[in-house]
Amino acid sequence: MSRLWRVLLCVLALLVLRAAPARALGGGGADPDSPRIDRIEFPFGSPMSAERWSPVVVHISSGSRAVQGWVEISYPQDGSENVALIVPAATTPGVSVPIELVAAPPHNTDQIVVRFVSERFRTFDAVRLSTQAPPPETLANPVMEMVRVLEVGDGTLRDCLKKPLGQIPEPEDANVGPPVPDFEDALAVDLLGDSKALPHAWLSYQGADVIVSKASELARADARAKSALLQWIGAGGRLVVIIDSPSPEWKMWVPGSDGLLQVDEPQVITPGGEVMRATLERWRQRYSPIKKNQFSGMPEEQRETLPLGTDDRPAPAATRLAARVISVTKAGEEKGWISAWGVAEHPEPGRGLLARGPVGLGVVTLIGVDVARLRVTDARAGARNVWLSLLADERLSPLSRYSRAWGRPTDQYYGFRAMQWNSGVDALERTAIRQALDQVTPNPQIGSGVFYGIAGCLLLLGVGIGPLERWRSKRRATSRWHISRALLWIGAMSLAGLLLPMVMRRGDSVRGSCEVVDVLDDTQWRCGVVSSYSARPESVELPREASSAWRGVSTGFSAWEAGRRVGFGDLRASLLLADGGEEAGSVVLAPASQAQWTVRTFQFQMAAGPREASIPRVRVIKAAKSWRIDITEIPGGVTPGPVMLATKDGRVSPNGTAPGPGENSMTLEVQIDSAAGWDGQWQQTPNIYEAWPYENSSNNLTWPALALSGARERDDAIAARVKSGRYACVMVQLNGMKDGISTPGRGVRLVRLVVPIEEEPAP
Repeated sequence: MSRLWRVLLCVLALLVLRAAPARALGGGGADPDSPRIDRIEFPFGSPMSAERWSPVVVHISSGSRAVQGWVEISYPQDGSENVALIVPAATTPGVSVPIELVAAPPHNTDQIVVRFVSERFRTFDAVRLSTQAPPPETLANPVMEMVRVLEVGDGTLRDCLKKPLGQIPEPEDANVGPPVPDFEDALAVDLLGDSKALPHAWLSYQGADVIVSKASELARADARAKSALLQWIGAGGRLVVIIDSPSPEWKMWVPGSDGLLQVDEPQVITPGGEVMRATLERWRQRYSPIKKNQFSGMPEEQRETLPLGTDDRPAPAATRLAARVISVTKAGEEKGWISAWGVAEHPEPGRGLLARGPVGLGVVTLIGVDVARLRVTDARAGARNVWLSLLADERLSPLSRYSRAWGRPTDQYYGFRAMQWNSGVDALERTAIRQALDQVTPNPQIGSGVFYGIAGCLLLLGVGIGPLERWRSKRRATSRWHISRALLWIGAMSLAGLLLPMVMRRGDSVRGSCEVVDVLDDTQWRCGVVSSYSARPESVELPREASSAWRGVSTGFSAWEAGRRVGFGDLRASLLLADGGEEAGSVVLAPASQAQWTVRTFQFQMAAGPREASIPRVRVIKAAKSWRIDITEIPGGVTPGPVMLATKDGRVSPNGTAPGPGENSMTLEVQIDSAAGWDGQWQQTPNIYEAWPYENSSNNLTWPALALSGARERDDAIAARVKSGRYACVMVQLNGMKDGISTPGRGVRLVRLVVPIEEEPAP
């Protein structure tokens, strides 16, 4: 066998070994004390939610000895790179130790690799989860636009909302057709049976749209998990607490609730018509009459003869039961809290079995009754319909407006959404990422000299291996052609072509960022995207800030290419958990290599932090015939962009003049026409706390950025405060930010400030 064939066989053998699957979970090795991975769990259910951080728990052991090292999880991230996220790990002799990680794989991820490595990154054990592998190494494809409800407790809610695939309850009336598609088709309820298993990183909770639990169950959680859960709620999370004990355990989830809410002792009550009617209304929505041409497989003559109409029967009667009545005070209403599900014994406004309101910039819902006991005489209604009514209600639902708008999850495979060409949880965020990066990504001019130089190298290569070698052969009176001389010419010119751009480079590396900063009192929450252009081969080092989470994003791949890696090297990150000091719960990126003339793009989210000095101070003053906005402490060198004002009446662009040189304040006004109401500039929709996908900019305002993950979850809490009439929301765009993430480069900050409305004293 020739030497060439031997080399090829060796290469093929190496490729086969590389492609061979890792060992099976629990398979172990010859040494019972060898470090190993016992099992891998997804606490918030499988499949995971695509493009959203979700918890992953890896159980490791090492027999009778203790081992220290790292646990690493890696997967293709955005069609251009792999991400490898690591967390410190140590084993205890004779015990399987759970190690908490987070992951945000894209849709169509076909494999995730988990490794247990030594402190010097020597592999102890590795497991490859794959969509093609048999259980327990099977990986379920992460799904998009699935409404994830996490129940912490005994599974009552999951059993109540369990819906066998393909089974739809039969309607009672002949004129009622099959259910119309709505968010219920995308609803998935996952169960975490023990609150002690709640994650310790606030980032992990982003894998759920809403968490539902009893107050007594949450009280059993680990202190670090409680802190992380509160941090997630404040940053836009949603929690439903069922008050099931006389102790004030629920107050833990509503800091500062004294004077805002009051929960009575259990008493026998009769649920009012609101909650009972909600069950019937939900039934009407779900089982609407068949409309013409609704089902293509039905003959036309049959569709024409179907009786149409509505079910206008009265709300069913309710059964008396024990419950706790929740009262929302006047101060609570001013903070954005509302009450619902009134009772017959207490018809006063602000009293009911349910209260919903903002906590930080998240939403907490309190329920004073065991929903499973809400039985009515109508057989179609019950606990299931009560929960579905709550989740679908535009005013009361703990779900975000985005979740309620999501349709059937199967649409992701066959609909237009599967053809979007960049990162993002849905079409709104994909638009936000793309347009925000388009605005801040630099477009440097390389210059024609580099191309002339490369063309010169190619010309010299052609001359060298052509006429020059022919002249050399004639001079030496030989006709032999040596391949070594051709390889020498090719290598020399290739090296020259590689080094030439580095010598002739023009300009500097530039970093740009587009951020959304939400401010309430002296606390702020940030999210955004960052682009990094490299003028030379270098490493990109991103800020290490408290409670921040970074990941790579891309605007250049489709959903079907999300699981591939083309282009950049691996992106390495570390997860800092609750014992990591002020950086607890952070995903910190290691310096990433970047080739010359390339652009790498990232997305980040940050939990609550102190208000920065670079955030302007804003006052909203309401006079008899005008609104006035005073903006002060504008950072030097920053150009204020458009300003928007939102109150309970809608949004408006106030009139004003930007500050001149040396000035750091500005005043804007909106006049009120007493005869016609608000002037013609006042608009009802879209409001300031909603992303608007069809408007690239409004007066040069970076509007779609409000749909970025992080900002979008905080919409409802801002809306609740604004709709109370006590608060206003002011959005101002700051162009040319030179501090923080965007140094050196250009930055855009979209700042949303929730401020109390001041009344101008009467003259």
